[in-house]
Amino acid sequence: MNSITHYDYFVLISGSDYPLRSAAYIEDFLDQNRGTEFLSLGKVPAPGKPIARITMTRYPSTQPIRHYAFRALAKVGLGPQRDHRAYLGSMVLYSGLQWWALSREACTYAVLCADAKERMVEFFEKSFAPDESFFQTILGNSDFRNRVQRFPIYLDWPIDRPRMMGEEHVAFFESQKDGVYREDAYGRSEALFARKFSDDQPALLDRVDALIENRA
Repeated sequence: MNSITHYDYFVLISGSDYPLRSAAYIEDFLDQNRGTEFLSLGKVPAPGKPIARITMTRYPSTQPIRHYAFRALAKVGLGPQRDHRAYLGSMVLYSGLQWWALSREACTYAVLCADAKERMVEFFEKSFAPDESFFQTILGNSDFRNRVQRFPIYLDWPIDRPRMMGEEHVAFFESQKDGVYREDAYGRSEALFARKFSDDQPALLDRVDALIENRA
């Protein structure tokens, strides 16, 4: 946050994600939508996001004995539950996708909120997949909630995890003349990225690169 370069947006994606548009297009997209927070979120509970997923105590792998013991209990539904209100007070639980593109103002607010709410940080440190609910809960309980739109990513998520991108997905991308769009429970948006791609299929990435160049 103290970088000499004053970035307007910070984008979180993973190494399995790949752009569907050029860097210049993505930069222009963010500039045209300045003031929007791209964060897929919804109130908990929701389909695929039961409240127990967050309130059940989890421990990191750096604490192996507790980690595996509590993981085993969680699998049979016996993991210890916490009352999130004892940690979050009146804050409403939100969850969603891990990935986001947030304005500098939203990131600054999230950092300041985390610094001021040690109990909240403690709660999420022992939650399952806290990266899917930490920023969502902070911003969902703030005025930034009114600025939120779906994160612009394409996923094929039939059940409990996203499918790897394959031939049929890239063929679909190539067939969309005006860009790739995706709609789900979090809304509808143009997909600037897609996930998950495998390093074992470089030919698919070559086709995506060609697609990006043709649409530049």
